[in-house]
Amino acid sequence: MNGFGEWLREVLTSFGRSDNWLCRKSGLSHTTVTRYRVLGQQPRVDAFVAICEVLSKETGEHIDDVILTAVKSTAAYKSAIRRCNR
Repeated sequence: MNGFGEWLREVLTSFGRSDNWLCRKSGLSHTTVTRYRVLGQQPRVDAFVAICEVLSKETGEHIDDVILTAVKSTAAYKSAIRRCNR
């Protein structure tokens, strides 16, 4: 599984929320959420922001903090950090 999918699973689990709940709140289809959470696909920016917005409201964290934490979970971010640290 990818970092974003793992992060998403952990957040949903820690707040006792399901994929179906996220779908209802975000307007994303179950297939779309499954692609991100289970199959390891990276979300499009609009879906990424929608997910972060829903989770921000649920957790009470500022959306900037949720977005930054979510971005830091991605392979692309981790690769960029490694490249910048060379």
